[in-house]
Amino acid sequence: YTTIRAKRVPAAGANFLRTLRDDGVEYIEVRLLDVNPYLPLGVDATTMRFLDILLLHCLLSESPIHEGPLCRSVDENVVEVVSNGRDTSTMLSDNGEAKSIHQWGKEILDQLKLIAAYLDEEEGSEHHQKAISAQLDKIEDSSLTPSGKILADMGSQSIPFFRFSMNQSLKHKEYFLNQALSEKERSHFDAIAAKSIKDQMIIEEQEDIPFETYLKNLNHEYQKLI
Repeated sequence: YTTIRAKRVPAAGANFLRTLRDDGVEYIEVRLLDVNPYLPLGVDATTMRFLDILLLHCLLSESPIHEGPLCRSVDENVVEVVSNGRDTSTMLSDNGEAKSIHQWGKEILDQLKLIAAYLDEEEGSEHHQKAISAQLDKIEDSSLTPSGKILADMGSQSIPFFRFSMNQSLKHKEYFLNQALSEKERSHFDAIAAKSIKDQMIIEEQEDIPFETYLKNLNHEYQKLI
């Protein structure tokens, strides 16, 4: 249950960890992000470009072994950001060096500019550099963050978070209801739904084993990999 997970799609019935060990990482799963409640899809192209830049930066940068004191320091930093992240004067620990969110955030974003410029050059655009600028603006003014906007809307409308969330959900529902599917799209979804039902029936018709036996066999497979 880590925030960044190494993943690979195993063949049907194959052991996931064995497949990952033998065939390597196919993709990574980023699990530490919240959706943006102001966007129907929860994310937009600008945010995805920023994530592309950040992940490339992580891939290309040298990284210390993540264990012991560093691991505890990262956990403490996460708690500080979750609790006080909109106050950019909040102090964090960068390998023992005290840095404010404002200072450290700007340092990291400055490092990302080179990757953003390279990607834009390949694309013939300025989209990635604008994605960095959008994050820099949030470092300078936390009211521009999604949480800042949520608090402002709750205050101006005198509503609790539940009401804000429901209002946004209803807006997004209306948005998607107005996006009519084409006949081709509807046929595609009907076909994969029918296939899913058929596949489930085949699974249910197969000889079953007691759950305790299944769990014992599964644990045995993983134990052999240790």
